[in-house]
Amino acid sequence: MEESTTTTAVPPRLDEVHGLTLKAHAEIAAELAEGTVPPVDVLAKHELDEAKWNEATTQWMKYLAADVQARGAEARAPLVYSDAFAQAQGRLAEPPQISAEDYATLVAEIMAAGDPAGPLARRGWSNADYIRLSRSMATKLASDEEAHERYFHRLVHLQPKGDVQS
Repeated sequence: MEESTTTTAVPPRLDEVHGLTLKAHAEIAAELAEGTVPPVDVLAKHELDEAKWNEATTQWMKYLAADVQARGAEARAPLVYSDAFAQAQGRLAEPPQISAEDYATLVAEIMAAGDPAGPLARRGWSNADYIRLSRSMATKLASDEEAHERYFHRLVHLQPKGDVQS
């Protein structure tokens, strides 16, 4: 019996859509994600309108999907996009500065609430702030054993019995 194999063609190179490279699209997406400036103004700053932005977004997202479909874990385009988005987001604002214990408290509150909206609103933080904070704390907790221990101890302490296993 013959096995059928299906291979997905590597997507053709896509350099620009409406003048936007993949990195430029990610940078504008980061600006839009901040939510501090009306989208129409962010787009106008980059000489785009909503229709061009939506078309560029559709094309770039299809390109990212095709790269993953064709290359699986070896796909590079999503990594390029993610890195460009994170770098742009980091240039737009600093992450909130909190201790490992306070981060554990935030994580516990988000887990209890089922989403970050309430805990972030109580602190006056946006989703973009939370993403920046999460990236920053992941780096800190991975490199600072003492901070990691304080974080984990607080998180375990805040969980209902039986929810966190060591």
